[in-house]
Amino acid sequence: MDVFIIGITGKIGRLLAQELLAQGDTVHGLVRRDEQRTDLAAQGIHALVGDPPNCR
Repeated sequence: MDVFIIGITGKIGRLLAQELLAQGDTVHGLVRRDEQRTDLAAQGIHALVGDPPNCR
């Protein structure tokens, strides 16, 4: 299954991503900085960088 997680760098998001990866699912997530994308890519997670301006 393909799954997209908003908040993937948070505690719950990371745990959920790990569980889904262990089940063989494809995981995508939203991050705010490029270095977060690099860290997640090392774990096999496809990350997209975005920062909605009105979400702060």
